[in-house]
Amino acid sequence: MGASLYLAHFSPHDAQQPRGADNVNDVVGGLRAQLADGARLAHGSTDLAAADGAAQVIDAAGSALGHLDILISNHARSGGDGTLAEMTSEKLDAHWQVNTRSTLLLTRSFAEQHDGRPGAGLFG
Repeated sequence: MGASLYLAHFSPHDAQQPRGADNVNDVVGGLRAQLADGARLAHGSTDLAAADGAAQVIDAAGSALGHLDILISNHARSGGDGTLAEMTSEKLDAHWQVNTRSTLLLTRSFAEQHDGRPGAGLFG
């Protein structure tokens, strides 16, 4: 449909998982091949566990593409936490930072930059 895309990724986390990280260049290339004429694709690596990670994503996407009309949050911290008996507050906080806090902060930063034009959406 001609939408431009900003792909936020954080391969260092994925590389620590048993399945490993996808090759970002391959993913970007595959997506770029599917774009409609005139659509653009930009991407960047951002650690969403960082306090300002969500704002960094929205700022980078806006700088690369201009006004943002749609936000899709499709990210998660996963793996390697062990059993319930091995769970710690630090492990839970790490999940909270990426899986919940960053989603809420991404949504807030997206809404702050939005000018109210029709057709906007939040998806997660």
